[in-house]
Amino acid sequence: MLVMMCPSNKASQKIQSDPGLAEVQIQMSQLIYRYLSTKSDFTFTKTANSSVDNASSVETSSMMHVSEDVDDLDADEKTRLLISLVDDIHDCVDIMQNRSLLVQAVDIQQ
Repeated sequence: MLVMMCPSNKASQKIQSDPGLAEVQIQMSQLIYRYLSTKSDFTFTKTANSSVDNASSVETSSMMHVSEDVDDLDADEKTRLLISLVDDIHDCVDIMQNRSLLVQAVDIQQ
């Protein structure tokens, strides 16, 4: 939800400086911080079926291996880390949109 409330750098200056949007961003950041500060053990797990003999196994997964020491960070540091990833997500969206447009343009020309 925070990603949707934080406009990318390519958005107009009017949108980026909107006071209502800035207030929502602050409230979302505070909500994330409060959640992380009350959550004692914050670990991610996922299940995967590796074979027929082994029905399911559990392996730990970090946030795209951003850091081996994520568990050692306090709530403030985790919140700042997550907020810093918002710009990276906007960059990924830009890459995916531009790549798809290029692929579509090549398909149309053929």
